[in-house]
Amino acid sequence: MQEFSLVRIVFLSMLGLSTIALGQNVTLSAASGSETPDGTVVLPITITSAGGAQAADIQWSLVYSSDITDVTVSLGNSGAIAQKSLSCNVKLCVVAGLSRTIIPDGTLAIATFQIPSGHPAHTIPIQISGIVAASVGGQSILANSVSDTSSLSVDPPTLSGIVCSNATVNTPGYVSCVVSLTSAAFKEGFSLKLSSSNANLGVPPNVTVAAGQTSASFLATAVQVNVDQAATIVAGTGSKADSVILSLVAPIQLSGIVCSPTALSSGIPTTCTFSLSKATPVAAVVSIDSNNAIVSIAGSVTVAAGESSANVQATAGNVSHSQNATITGNFNRASLAATLTLNVPPIPAAVSVSPSASTGTTQIFTVAFSDSQSAANLSTAAVRFATSEDYPNSCFVIYDRNRGTIQLEWDNAAGADEKPVSSALTLQNTQCAVGATSVATSALTTSIALAITFKGAFSGLKNIYMYGADGTINTGWMRMGTYGVITATSSVPSADSVSPSGSGGAAQDFTFLFSDSQNAANISTAAILFASSLAFPNSCLVMYDRNRKSIQLEWDNASGADEMPVGSSSTLQNGQCLVGATSVTNSALSITITLAITFKDTFTGLKNIYMYAADTDGTINTGWVGTGTWTLF
Repeated sequence: MQEFSLVRIVFLSMLGLSTIALGQNVTLSAASGSETPDGTVVLPITITSAGGAQAADIQWSLVYSSDITDVTVSLGNSGAIAQKSLSCNVKLCVVAGLSRTIIPDGTLAIATFQIPSGHPAHTIPIQISGIVAASVGGQSILANSVSDTSSLSVDPPTLSGIVCSNATVNTPGYVSCVVSLTSAAFKEGFSLKLSSSNANLGVPPNVTVAAGQTSASFLATAVQVNVDQAATIVAGTGSKADSVILSLVAPIQLSGIVCSPTALSSGIPTTCTFSLSKATPVAAVVSIDSNNAIVSIAGSVTVAAGESSANVQATAGNVSHSQNATITGNFNRASLAATLTLNVPPIPAAVSVSPSASTGTTQIFTVAFSDSQSAANLSTAAVRFATSEDYPNSCFVIYDRNRGTIQLEWDNAAGADEKPVSSALTLQNTQCAVGATSVATSALTTSIALAITFKGAFSGLKNIYMYGADGTINTGWMRMGTYGVITATSSVPSADSVSPSGSGGAAQDFTFLFSDSQNAANISTAAILFASSLAFPNSCLVMYDRNRKSIQLEWDNASGADEMPVGSSSTLQNGQCLVGATSVTNSALSITITLAITFKDTFTGLKNIYMYAADTDGTINTGWVGTGTWTLF
């Protein structure tokens, strides 16, 4: 920033000689003043008498440079009191009059100086010279001026501020800004340095206020930004600087198109989300186009005011071969695209069951399913043994690929029991028991092996139905074979149910139901296991021995058991539970065992309830069957 020092007018003394009594003296002096270029300064010229001097008339000359464009002098109060007149010829002024009245001390005259516009000098020299004073009698009086006691200062302009026409700049764009001075610039102008704190907002390196002007304007230009940000413009340097902060606003742009799912087949819809870079203050319309006629989508989507995204659905028509489709969004002269993959839909098929025409009571069945694209597409596979297509009272087994489980539907088909594939658990209902299972896959085929034992009541010729599904596409129920269920000649035990099942307190009376296909008396052993998994140590494992008519509770390490007679008032306990009152009742084919069990405080959480039954020497048994759960809090 250009610096200016003061322009100063200084009155210098000039000695006026006379013949008068020693010690008498008259002095002229002027006050100080200051002004800006093109202004005026009014300075009083004062007379002071000393040593008894009494001046009746006085004259002097004003000496100044050509920088002063005009000077006017008027009579002051002291001259007026003495009834004097003032006359000036160019720079020579005289205060005199016919009256011989003495001029008193005070303001003799008033000088008005005109400061030129754009004055470059810092000091304007002025002198009061040629002072001559006369007494009433016409005698000369010694006269002089006071040196270096008066000055005229011309104040330079300084920066008073910077403002812009708008505090917000929509990018790309520009804004007009103005710098202002405290007074008009001198004739060489007033130059200010400009700078911007943000490279995205450009300003000129400097701006100049023209001579005689108090302000100047310039343009600040912003390039497009992607996010809103601030920029500071500084005018001047150091302590003689001022600044203004502007907000650079990013235009709202289309920032993304995301469709889910991205892989479609015939008739499958997808939801496409069109996102803007920020919330729109007013409703914004995004135009949409698809380069593939198979994919239908609306021609535009509207993003509501205050929102930054909107959804629209696209649907695939008939896809005869694999191909792509590009969805393009256009907004604010910019475009984005998303690619969809169009595939021939996967088609599942029920391939075979083996054996497909056999008889017996226990059989390992292998059912095979395929998919036209990949075995991984098969989400559900089911096989059902029944005399008709009705679900209740059938042997209905389901494989869930996503959960990795095998399910056996209940008799009423209102729900199912479940176990992981390859689990040692046995699932059963009144029609069948499902033991060991396994699943194997190849590129297109899924094979499921099921070890199934049919119950004695489920005798006769049964149809074998198969069903496969790839999400929304399925085979429907396909009749793939038959199996003749033959009633077993030997007794077959079963672990039927537990009541209650679910959750409850630490102390509970449980009722367990076991049965045999021929006679309840064939059941020699029945066992109940409360545990997190099918593991005996540190569990609550209770056994009923029909021959000994006793109840046993396994030790914590499962290496032995404590025993008491059925109906005894004694209690058995280990680290997990306490077994109190017990009872056993028999019917023709069933045994009901009631146990009063109190669980220990440390035995908390979800516990599975497993049941086991064996006939005679134990060679025919149910295996461990999951029949319920009990959650301890």
